[in-house]
Amino acid sequence: VYGGLSGAAYDLMQAMLFPIGAINPLFTVGAFVCGFIPGMFFIHNTLLSKRRIFISITTGQILGSVALNTVFLMISYGLPFGIIWARLLTQLITIPLYSAIIMLLLRTANSSRGITQV
Repeated sequence: VYGGLSGAAYDLMQAMLFPIGAINPLFTVGAFVCGFIPGMFFIHNTLLSKRRIFISITTGQILGSVALNTVFLMISYGLPFGIIWARLLTQLITIPLYSAIIMLLLRTANSSRGITQV
């Protein structure tokens, strides 16, 4: 749940700091899903392997950013479904980048606690 709340908080802060228009709560739901799903991968199993982190972020991004936000763009702005291809292409960069950042943060946090996992 914390991942989802941080995703929603990020979306709301971004909308307030860099306003482009009115806040659309549909996109906040998509941001919540992007954070919530990776967190669900680790709720019962705390094994933090690189593969598991990558799969959790990929699942969250595909469901939240690509699927939900594409539907929300279609509903809100009447965009065609074909935009999904561009959204998938951006994830080829975003997913590895997010995975690397999470692994770096975990490695830094764990090294300060003396944990050698990840």
